[in-house]
Amino acid sequence: MSDVDFLGRHGASLGGVLVAAVLKFRDGWRVMLVYGAAGSAAVISARGLIEYVARKLDGPPDVAGFLIGALACSLLSKIADTVQQIEIARPINGFIERWLGAKAPKE
Repeated sequence: MSDVDFLGRHGASLGGVLVAAVLKFRDGWRVMLVYGAAGSAAVISARGLIEYVARKLDGPPDVAGFLIGALACSLLSKIADTVQQIEIARPINGFIERWLGAKAPKE
């Protein structure tokens, strides 16, 4: 698969991930990088889902890809916030603070 073909198939999806990751700017560049990488992996592996949603909505796959890309990154953000709120998550919070630079929520 050539680079042009790859960007043609996944460009809009990766754009959605980029927009959602930039919204995490206040948390620092490492947090943005992690959300961007995880969101990119999600949309590249979910290409079949993007095509399915585009068929169901009777729209272009680029729009569906952009929406699913942003949704994947937002979902990851909510999961991370929920994990940080759990009492048994102290080791996870320590890892996140040390390696990602994001501050754990106050107790």
